[in-house]
Amino acid sequence: MADNNGFEEYKKLIMSNIADFKEELKEMNESLTEIKIEIGMLKVKSGIWGLIGACVPVVGGIAWLSLKR
Repeated sequence: MADNNGFEEYKKLIMSNIADFKEELKEMNESLTEIKIEIGMLKVKSGIWGLIGACVPVVGGIAWLSLKR
């Protein structure tokens, strides 16, 4: 058989590209995981700051009511 019309070379090129794509996909998945973790941390921080923000008027109201008596 002759050269198979260059199929073997084309096959090597395609397999090399697939390997490159797999590596890039792995890197993107790792980055996405890091981003998800950071978003989760920001959600927790925003919840804590929301709680603190809600406590300020409550404490102020309680102080005002106790001083009013």
